[in-house]
Amino acid sequence: MRVGFVGVGDLGGAMATMIARAGFDLTLCARRPESLSQFDGSGVHVASTIRELGDQIDVACLCVFDAADVTDVLFEQGLARSLRPGSTVLIHTTVAPSVCIDAAAALAERGIDTLDAPIGGGAHHALERRLTVMAGGSGSVLNRVRPIFDAYARQVHHLGGIGAGQRTKLVNNITHLINIHQGLRALSTLETVGVDRDKARAVLIASSGQSFAMTETIPRLLEIGLPHFIRMMRKEVTSFRTMIHPDDRASASLAAAAEDAVHHLRELVAYLECGET
Repeated sequence: MRVGFVGVGDLGGAMATMIARAGFDLTLCARRPESLSQFDGSGVHVASTIRELGDQIDVACLCVFDAADVTDVLFEQGLARSLRPGSTVLIHTTVAPSVCIDAAAALAERGIDTLDAPIGGGAHHALERRLTVMAGGSGSVLNRVRPIFDAYARQVHHLGGIGAGQRTKLVNNITHLINIHQGLRALSTLETVGVDRDKARAVLIASSGQSFAMTETIPRLLEIGLPHFIRMMRKEVTSFRTMIHPDDRASASLAAAAEDAVHHLRELVAYLECGET
């Protein structure tokens, strides 16, 4: 399979690196030429335009920021027009399920298959082949592209039709965000009553207070870049809102908790910044 990749930022760059290492014929296209410098000397191809990329590949991987970027790459910049019938589009970007459903319908008219395939984990997980893929779409299409996923993922879950992957990823991210919020509050509380923050976290991750947020995300918040992280979480809370029924009280409560977490995240991480000075 000839693979194309659009969106070689932190996570996308690591995924593309692993695809290249797995021996795939890989072509990249980026809006920021400087983002391609990490691939200098790697032997990957670079397309100057999205349409040129589509002419050269069988599978297109999109790992851009948001729904507007997905739509722009597919339909404004012309990827959908340049891909051949029988090609496949993998939407790794976390977006509202309706974005994938609408894109898949439009691509199907051109004979192009689609999987919504958002990713769980970060760049360091990709480089260790420890990502999780949450896939929605045809099982036969998933089987066809599975070797690409295996280049960077430990787990690949087929969750149903188009949109099922995004629904699962959004709920996962909302839960993760709430866990970060509550985990930071818990550590702040313990510090307030005189318990060392780092010692307390060591106990919590070894006990029933353990979570991925407490184990991996909280210690890396300062490295991740808080403004970008907050912007990303706001986007995903908004996407989550689009998929729930307004009368679903449980889902509305989950959304409210996530919105509260986004609102307070900057204040809650302040004590971490103090600890670094």
